[in-house]
Amino acid sequence: MITIGNPQDWGQSVTFGIVSALHRSCPGIASSDLIQSDVLVSQGSSGGALVNLKGKLIGVVVARKSGFAFAAPADAVRRLFAAAQ
Repeated sequence: MITIGNPQDWGQSVTFGIVSALHRSCPGIASSDLIQSDVLVSQGSSGGALVNLKGKLIGVVVARKSGFAFAAPADAVRRLFAAAQ
């Protein structure tokens, strides 16, 4: 997995990691269908893309906790945007 973010306004940064678990929850986030990954995300990286090695969007980073990143699945984000239009 690759994540692309803009930590602390330093500019675009790319980090690598693996998916640790699916269908996870994270304190403070209403969803229990999050993707847990060990990609390094810093403050300001929320909203960044989580993509696979083929470049397919897998999720959008929504939180970090205890060394893990949590991402909302791309399909859920697409549905949210469609409903908002």
